[in-house]
Amino acid sequence: MGTFAHRVLEVTHRDLLARALERQMGAHVLEDLRAASPDATQSDEYRARVEELVSLAQGAPAERVPGSAPRSPEELERARAVLEEEFDAHLSHQYQLMGRKRPRPLPQALVAHSAQQAGQLRGLRRDLASLLDYEAGLLEGFEPRLFEWGFGRGGTEVEYAGVRLTGTIDRVDVDAHGQAVVIDYKHKSDVGFAREYDVFPKGGPAPGAPALPRRVQSLIYGQVVRRAFPGLTVRAAVYLCTKGGHALAGAVDENIADNVFGGRAPSASRLERVCVPRAEGFGRAGEGGMEALLDSCEEAVAAAISRMLAGDIEAAPVDADACLFCPVLNCERRLGK
Repeated sequence: MGTFAHRVLEVTHRDLLARALERQMGAHVLEDLRAASPDATQSDEYRARVEELVSLAQGAPAERVPGSAPRSPEELERARAVLEEEFDAHLSHQYQLMGRKRPRPLPQALVAHSAQQAGQLRGLRRDLASLLDYEAGLLEGFEPRLFEWGFGRGGTEVEYAGVRLTGTIDRVDVDAHGQAVVIDYKHKSDVGFAREYDVFPKGGPAPGAPALPRRVQSLIYGQVVRRAFPGLTVRAAVYLCTKGGHALAGAVDENIADNVFGGRAPSASRLERVCVPRAEGFGRAGEGGMEALLDSCEEAVAAAISRMLAGDIEAAPVDADACLFCPVLNCERRLGK
């Protein structure tokens, strides 16, 4: 379901950005196409126009496009309508078959085969719709600009921690000052989400200590964006829970925490686990804040990769949670709760 959710969110936000930019420009190509056909949004002509507009916005990511980040009741109503349409369209795509000689279902096709699975699909629809409302209270001053941005493919090499890396970044939001928030979607329960994904343990970072958090995916993505888009300043690398009551966790520059969390401010004790102090160098001389955290994390990942390449692949769980889904039940290093 996570792949399905990511795709619906990607296309929804792309469409919202394109429509908002076209309104700002005083044009109405997309509006005319939708008026001419109820299925216009799935046509090649409509998609090509969306891509054209999104590319324009991405060319100047700090330029504001009112309405691209829905917040008002009117904007949210419009966004829900777009999401519903994209959800239905993408759901219908799950029934398509690949291949002419031997037709077969699409990889990871999401097709309900029971009443229980149909209920899960209804729950997914509710989750994504409510996520729009949840996001309306976050990321004040930021607007979505990059969606499912792939890197390391098509002849373009991306190096991280001494190895070549490929991946896809779910979303990058940018404010008027070129500050960026790198967002990774996680379609899982919001219960315990912050505890699992916040960058620091209780009490905050250990002064002067190198950084290798339990979860590094968003920090890796933050470093990739930092290098690929030198005009942007990565100020946060976060995980957005797309399920249930939703949650936001990860690493946020202490000076923009109020903007990132908006009206959903964490408690003072939790801020210690998520806020990155600008004075903290994480073992990096002459550096501080998010830049130091990203560099320190990369160094730690590089060291771990070097150990594995040298043959050191023994289990070394950091806590009992790391062992929860390990199939080796008789491992002598297994930790229990």
